[in-house]
Amino acid sequence: MILVGIIFLCTFIIGNFGFHFYYKNKRVLLFNEIGNRDYVEIKNIETEIYSSNKMSVTTKFYISEIILFEGNLFILLKKSFFGDLIIKNYPIIQISRNENSKKYDGVLRKHVLKKSEFVNTKIRFYTNHQIPIKLTTELELNFANKNKELKIVTEFINEKLN
Repeated sequence: MILVGIIFLCTFIIGNFGFHFYYKNKRVLLFNEIGNRDYVEIKNIETEIYSSNKMSVTTKFYISEIILFEGNLFILLKKSFFGDLIIKNYPIIQISRNENSKKYDGVLRKHVLKKSEFVNTKIRFYTNHQIPIKLTTELELNFANKNKELKIVTEFINEKLN
């Protein structure tokens, strides 16, 4: 019984590290494609993702980095465990208004922006994504104590997001 528990624990740990390094590599692909061109990066933004379809509803919380580049907003998700002792990378989300915009390397999903709302220090995006079934997603970015960054993202959304 102890051997089964040890095997399960090792599989769990190795699997989580595998996913972490997989998504870390995806970030490298995105930054390689961006290259030396101008972009804006904002770190440590609290992010809540609410997704629903006909079969399920989920809410997830992350800390994210925001990349503003060529009319696209990229959300690089991560979670911290045990304080900042363990940091695990998660997928990259691309938000664009144009359905025909390019999906960049490393991006898991390209969402099409339907509507955005600005409430105090939060920005909420309403998007649709077509996978085998229609998925409606709300992404909320909380810019608490980051007024300068909030202003930059707000201007980008209003002017440049295709």
